[in-house]
Amino acid sequence: MRTLLVVLTLSLVLSACSACAAAPRDGGALFVDAGADLDVATFDAGDASALASNWRSEPPLPVVLQEISAVTLDGRIWVVGGFEDFRDVGTVRIFDPSSGAWTLGPALPAPRHHLALAVVGGDLYVLGGMETIGFDLVDTAWVLRAGASEWTPLAPLPEARGAGYAGVVDGTIYLVGGQGPGEVLSADTLIYDPATNAWTIGAAIPSPREHLAGFVYDGEIWALGGRAFSLSTNTAVVEIYDPVTDTWRSGLPLGLARGGFAASVLDDVAYVVGGEQPDRALHEVEALHLPRGAWRTLERVPTPRHGHAMATAAGRIWVIGGADEPIFAAVNVVESFAP
Repeated sequence: MRTLLVVLTLSLVLSACSACAAAPRDGGALFVDAGADLDVATFDAGDASALASNWRSEPPLPVVLQEISAVTLDGRIWVVGGFEDFRDVGTVRIFDPSSGAWTLGPALPAPRHHLALAVVGGDLYVLGGMETIGFDLVDTAWVLRAGASEWTPLAPLPEARGAGYAGVVDGTIYLVGGQGPGEVLSADTLIYDPATNAWTIGAAIPSPREHLAGFVYDGEIWALGGRAFSLSTNTAVVEIYDPVTDTWRSGLPLGLARGGFAASVLDDVAYVVGGEQPDRALHEVEALHLPRGAWRTLERVPTPRHGHAMATAAGRIWVIGGADEPIFAAVNVVESFAP
């Protein structure tokens, strides 16, 4: 199976190469009471035109990148790893929203893509991921201490894992979903304690999937969408993990099944952008008012994409890099949204 996947991926890469010779946040139409049935409202062309000013073009990445991860640290957006064209990289690129400038941070000890990224107390953590164009899973973990110029190795993950999501609650990192060894969907919640540099195992996610998105809200981990090793297996499932009780529960499903997308939260509203289907990268955007609401479809992101990163900074949602066609088609586009 691994060989077949790699051969298929490389085939698609070669094919791609040859082809290249102003809505309210609550109380209005955008959100409804939590007790209401799931109802995804889609804007027509006229609505989208009226909302066009909500998206803004930003200074692009210095290079094209996809399958990246990003977090906000000290008011700046840190973008780590990924594929630069068809080559995996260990670069760390830092964007300052106040100046619009991109700078380089300390490079990873080795190239990585599909990694999990987290921030605890000003320290930046890289967990697992994949290496090479063969998508080989790794169990490595590193930390960049605040003010340091080099990464420090940490206790390895209990298993190699990539294409999952890591969230932080009360100084503890929780890694959910993703692909594990033997081309299986990882179910166990991996829990890392930075104070002891030790891993433990939490409750299994009810619906294992990889290429999911996630965010943290009100002390809980949200796991959104994802797939099972195929662009045709996207799911709309939403599940929520409570670290206090070590239990999972179901959330309102997405309006559109997605894999290879990203999510971020701004002012109690969760936003999901993009994703990947067999025939296209997605530009559909959904939002959920977290205290009470149903998923709503918003104005589309100008550039369709998958394998991108998202972060919240300077009162905006930032959508960074990715690919605008299925598999490999990296872009350097950065766009931001404010409601």
